Amino acid sequence: MDPNDFVKPKEFNPSRWDDLDKPASFLPFGIGPRMCPGANLVRLEVSVFLHYYILYYRIEQLSPKSEMETCVARIKKI
Repeated sequence: MDPNDFVKPKEFNPSRWDDLDKPASFLPFGIGPRMCPGANLVRLEVSVFLHYYILYYRIEQLSPKSEMETCVARIKKI
């Protein structure tokens, strides 16, 4: 929120983080004593989701000759 670092700090502008020279200027979950209390919960939820997704689902490519950018696929439950 420092006006010396950001132009109009109270205005919502997500593109302000695109070309920032300062390392660690954008930390979505925070760090240190002000860290988001839900950060560990989010990591746990993503881990559980990926576990079940990898074990019980397969991705089937529908157009095998297409490039990766235009790949059409189907998700099948095993």
